[in-house]
Amino acid sequence: MQSMKKSIYTVTSVKALHGWDPGEDGYLATLRRDGQKIGLAGMEANGGCERFEMSDGDLERLIEDAHRALGQKRQDLEKSVHTWDGRGVASEFVEQLVRDYEEQKWLKRNSKTKTLYKLKGQKPEQFGTWPKRPYSMEVHEYLVKKYGDKLVTVYDRQGGVASL
Repeated sequence: MQSMKKSIYTVTSVKALHGWDPGEDGYLATLRRDGQKIGLAGMEANGGCERFEMSDGDLERLIEDAHRALGQKRQDLEKSVHTWDGRGVASEFVEQLVRDYEEQKWLKRNSKTKTLYKLKGQKPEQFGTWPKRPYSMEVHEYLVKKYGDKLVTVYDRQGGVASL
């Protein structure tokens, strides 16, 4: 019997593909499962289809894992007007990985020159900033004192979450 160990998927080497319509940009990324490269995944620009370059076995496992990971969202996708086959669900899963990768890259880049923090009630794309002061314990303590329970997250110099 196969172990039900939860696999961890990540993307690296994400390349943006730009088409004529900015709302239809795509990507190409290296897909890794538990740290090991399993292939390439992408979405063509200009509304093209998903693209997977990996063995059939790895693609089947990706589809199974994507179904489990997306849970209710997968069911909502399958009820939509689109026909969501396994590749469509896997594509949605990989797109979330790419968005997470891009956000982490942005946080890391911006945390080098200023302190970023998140307060309760802010939208996911909103951040408070302390310009020209990268993260330090002094800044951290000031933010905790100033915002108290409203402070949700403070990011360190690498874009990681500093414990509160």
